[in-house]
Amino acid sequence: PRLKECAWISLNNVDNYSKYDNNSIIRFCNNLTLELKVSNKIINNQILKATRLESVLRKRKEELKKK
Repeated sequence: PRLKECAWISLNNVDNYSKYDNNSIIRFCNNLTLELKVSNKIINNQILKATRLESVLRKRKEELKKK
């Protein structure tokens, strides 16, 4: 990432996330939590995009196995 403020979080390690004031709280599978100064709407969008990407990649992988 170019920016120091940019963070990458592995979707597979996220247990859940919630709104906290104007920020977001992410709880990981190991029960650690992280408060981010990002709206819950942005976090939700990023998780939806990551989930969609994961689904597309899985589908492509299955199609390649069939060939």
